[in-house]
Amino acid sequence: MKLLKSRKVLWLGLLVAATVVALIIQPVTVFAQEILDVEIIDNLMWQRVQNIFFMYMLVAFLMLFVKRMEWIVCLAVMVTLCVSLPWYAFLKTVVFANYFSVMPTGWTVDFLAMGIVMSITLVIAIGVCLGQVKHGAYVIMALTFPFAFLLMEWFMFESLVGVLDAGGSIVVHAAAWAFGFGMIMTIRSKSAMTAPMDITTHSVSFVWLASMLLFILWPSFVTVLLTPDKIVDVAIVTYMSGFGAAVAAYAVNWVIDKKVDPLIYTYAMLCGMVAIGSTCDLVGPWTGLIIGIAAGAISVLCFKYWQPFTEKAFGVKDMMGVQNLHGVGGIFGALICAVMFAGIVQVWALLGAIAIMIVVGGITGLLCRTRPALDVDDSEVFAVEPGRAEPY
Repeated sequence: MKLLKSRKVLWLGLLVAATVVALIIQPVTVFAQEILDVEIIDNLMWQRVQNIFFMYMLVAFLMLFVKRMEWIVCLAVMVTLCVSLPWYAFLKTVVFANYFSVMPTGWTVDFLAMGIVMSITLVIAIGVCLGQVKHGAYVIMALTFPFAFLLMEWFMFESLVGVLDAGGSIVVHAAAWAFGFGMIMTIRSKSAMTAPMDITTHSVSFVWLASMLLFILWPSFVTVLLTPDKIVDVAIVTYMSGFGAAVAAYAVNWVIDKKVDPLIYTYAMLCGMVAIGSTCDLVGPWTGLIIGIAAGAISVLCFKYWQPFTEKAFGVKDMMGVQNLHGVGGIFGALICAVMFAGIVQVWALLGAIAIMIVVGGITGLLCRTRPALDVDDSEVFAVEPGRAEPY
């Protein structure tokens, strides 16, 4: 038991150390508004790309609260990154390069930025079907998802004109939910509906830490493809939306239950930053705050009421509640942008992206489906006792 407890302390120590390093290398971007040298611009973007790689790893910790699948989560995160990003690069630079003129296709920092954005979209999608497929399925997902992402990229930014989604409300968040939803609709794991979550105070602490660190780093994500002169303004708007969501999520949680559910709160507090993606470079701080307040409240309500309804209606389980943060937040943000700025083209982009992802996700689910349905835990892959329970 002492050895297991020491392992937890080591995990937390490593995560805190990585956080300190990431914060130390944060670029001072305020000077970029005056210095627009190409080399400096690339260096600034590279720092933001590194931050997104760090955010990618933090998504693993955001899903570590189910103790029976802690190590499978980490394995899935690493496998999908190391397979999907090189495969995406090959497809985009060699196979489909002639189909892209707006989006980057060469080995540049912009291209790498889109690659890690693609991979982080995939790892969010994994949260929907986590525990419902065997570990080899993550390789299949890493091979099929880049096709879907490239098709969505082409549809939104090469085929349509006037789509606004600098921070990824559609191309990341709504798309991730749609791909995962398509998968569970064809996997249809009955055991997932009743499988124990085995949550402890210690495992939820990982989620708290990951959520807070993602909150800090989020501006790097939404500004990664923007010019340096926009970084500070967009970062302010992004943080304001985050502030609004964090306060609203707390207030709505308390009004409903007179308690704050730590899992719901740590997810819903990020919904403002999800929703601001489509308009992060178009609105001011106070509008960002209002959008964040609405998104945080909507996210909590979806966790409390919409998820139980959809589970009963469709007979499937979204394991990490991706629809309540990324799905709803992304769709809400896209629709706000359609009403305020982009018009009907934004709606077509949203519907097209969701359709592409659900179809390819459904096909991927068929390829990954296992019968009988699984109640997956770490013992499927690692040398541990099945159903291990740790009292901390």
